[in-house]
Amino acid sequence: MTLRELLREGAFRLREALVPDPDYDARQLLFHSFSLDAPAYLMKSSAELSSLFPDEREREERTADFRRLLSERASRIPLQQLLGYTDFFGLRFRVSEAVLSPRQDTEILVEEALAESTGKHALDLCTGSGCVGISLLYYGEFESMLLTDLSAPALRKAEENAERLLPPEKRARLFLLRSDLFQRISEYEREKGIQGFDLILSNPPYIRRGEIESLEPEVSEHEPRMALDGGEDGLFFYREIAREAPKHLRPGGRICLEIGFDEAEEVSALLLSAGFSELSLRRDLSGKDRVLSGIFRG
Repeated sequence: MTLRELLREGAFRLREALVPDPDYDARQLLFHSFSLDAPAYLMKSSAELSSLFPDEREREERTADFRRLLSERASRIPLQQLLGYTDFFGLRFRVSEAVLSPRQDTEILVEEALAESTGKHALDLCTGSGCVGISLLYYGEFESMLLTDLSAPALRKAEENAERLLPPEKRARLFLLRSDLFQRISEYEREKGIQGFDLILSNPPYIRRGEIESLEPEVSEHEPRMALDGGEDGLFFYREIAREAPKHLRPGGRICLEIGFDEAEEVSALLLSAGFSELSLRRDLSGKDRVLSGIFRG
């Protein structure tokens, strides 16, 4: 059997299981099990496995690992969780069932924050894997970056990613705090001597509670419910953020929020009523509303 034949077998199996992108996923799992990248696969795809891996035990172990991963993917465990990582904004983040796997659409939140933010202190609420705040600190210039989450396992994963990805001088500027939104932020500000943040950003849970079960099994069955559930109308966290953020932003500070595709009008109203102005809306690659930002003049 060749690598190409094994890949064809895997894609067929995932297609039968109605996995959304069977060819891509089978390819990624094959690369993972056989320690390949795209150029190596192209060079070796027609070769017999016995010639690529003369050691029979190694060959059988790698093949068995690939087929095990296929079975798990066919049961709709997310690809990112099986690989243990996902690429986001040019960085490779480790993920697990404890965090929401970073999405490409969320890169727009980082782009928006980087484009306009020149302030010293930033706060990333509901950080999960840390992909947003860590990417901002990696590419931007901030005196401090605070990542918060209510989930202790999520914060541990964010800390792991920070240790791996940030150079020492930037890692020293990153702080992690277990907090239910703004519950412990005043305590942090006093401890660090910060008189408010220049930037607050968040990709909070925003899916309506009654819609979660209708999502793809990868999401509804395998991603943390607390990272999805935005309350009955999907706006619970936006209400909390709009009410509390002005207490922790410096005059002229910015807020950047990822939103659901049909939530721009409601979240805009919440921000305007809380004293934010100069609202700006960005769409994702499919043309859907995705990131809402504004300025707090105080």
